[in-house]
Amino acid sequence: MEHDRDGKPDVDIPSTGSVTMVGGTAGMVRWRRERKVRVMKPAKLAHSFGHIPGINIGTTWSSRTLCCRAQVHMHSRAGIHGSKYRGAYSIAVSSPHYGDKDQGDIIYYTGAGSRFKDYYGPQIHDQTWDGQGNRALRLSCSTGNPVRVIRGSKAVSDFAPTEGYRYDGLYTVIKAWIEKNDKNLDVCRFKLEASCLPDDRALTRG
Repeated sequence: MEHDRDGKPDVDIPSTGSVTMVGGTAGMVRWRRERKVRVMKPAKLAHSFGHIPGINIGTTWSSRTLCCRAQVHMHSRAGIHGSKYRGAYSIAVSSPHYGDKDQGDIIYYTGAGSRFKDYYGPQIHDQTWDGQGNRALRLSCSTGNPVRVIRGSKAVSDFAPTEGYRYDGLYTVIKAWIEKNDKNLDVCRFKLEASCLPDDRALTRG
């Protein structure tokens, strides 16, 4: 250890964080690292449950990309954003699928997967619970964690915005099941109920 000119040993100060000198005797200096306040990075906000700080119910975006950047719904194409280990964080009600029905405070939502061309092609295989999005929403039915809902103008719904995308609050998955569609293929189905509704004006077209 190096010594300074008065013969007392130098004290190594951590290179990260801040420290405060709180006292010392016989040339021994005691230091305390001040506790850091952990702040969630913006990129991780989308991977959390509940509202995104600073985003009010009824907030709109002109494009799906801008909605993604706001961390409300991370995927620019997929309708379900979630983790098969934690549950679903958000869904997008933005394009018609078999059995989709939007009643405002109740949403009947069809799962993802088994389509001919990624997200938009016709379904050609049975849907299963193995897909990450379907499994995530099914898990949310067990945990009761809230799911953010955005609506897009292309949704076949009286509650869709006239243009762009809109954040419509938190919903809870109250039922998950598999049924046959009109082509006799299995589809994963979900029923969501609003747990935090926007005002009536935000839930009407126009």
